[in-house]
Amino acid sequence: MLPRTPILSPLLKASTGTKFLAPLSPRPHTLPSIPPATRTVGGLRVYVQLPRSTTSPQTFPFALLLVPGGLTYDDGPMYYWPVTKENSKWAEPNLYDYLLKHNQKANLFYIGSKIMGAPAAAQRGLNDGHTICSHTWSHPSMTTLTNAEVVAEFYYSLRMIKQVLGITPKCWRPPYGDVDDRVRAIAWQMGMRTVIWDRDTNDWNINGDQVAPGPGAITYATANKTVNGWIKSREQGKDNSRGHIVLEHELSNATITLSEFWLPTIQKNYKTMPATACNNIAQPYWEKKFIYPIQGSVAVDTDGVPTGVKAPKT
Repeated sequence: MLPRTPILSPLLKASTGTKFLAPLSPRPHTLPSIPPATRTVGGLRVYVQLPRSTTSPQTFPFALLLVPGGLTYDDGPMYYWPVTKENSKWAEPNLYDYLLKHNQKANLFYIGSKIMGAPAAAQRGLNDGHTICSHTWSHPSMTTLTNAEVVAEFYYSLRMIKQVLGITPKCWRPPYGDVDDRVRAIAWQMGMRTVIWDRDTNDWNINGDQVAPGPGAITYATANKTVNGWIKSREQGKDNSRGHIVLEHELSNATITLSEFWLPTIQKNYKTMPATACNNIAQPYWEKKFIYPIQGSVAVDTDGVPTGVKAPKT
């Protein structure tokens, strides 16, 4: 077991002239020998032959507990530029106001460059008690990048989060779910565990011909049908083997409309909380002063080891 500094600091110092922001702790330093991806799916280069979800300790594939539903939002903080009267009503704090009204906390996976455009929205997300995670700096297909490029995406995202919010997350999510063991290992060495999902609302793919327009290829009714199917399975007792992590987006008026429509029903059928809380992570940041409620009785760190922290119950 070697500290993370021997492998990462040279890359970081070469590209930024500064050390990594998070406190360092021992973790394996050997990277899998996997080249950047060259295969394409839907115009994106991805490692289609590798599973995005894994049972390795470096990944949260789903909620570990039976009842909870892990609520997560990607691609925030949401804002429009230029601001107009029509589109600004969908930007933050629209969603955050709604979550506050319904006493709901979630994981917010922030894109670093978008925090730079809407720092007040990001601060609102943290101040409302949501758990902040990284969603990279520019939302690329991570498996297509070199090691140095992967480090840069993580570093600049984490640096922006630290500068604006004063925290260093232990969690991140790969754009498009595109991750392999090489990228996952780099994230792990940089202090972050990979959070995937097992329920995709497909809200990001709603097309522009609906009441709530979006840029994608499916109808709003199709997205509604997807979520309704989950609810029916839960109500009929067909989906009680474990909890789930649900993927949503603060990306457009379509995604916000879908989320706000279904949240009360999801809350009724699941004990809904951030995905990190589902997995009993009470301290999702390297800064120790932040302690969040969890579902279970024993708080653990991202290695799954009990921390001894007494976290409040959700």
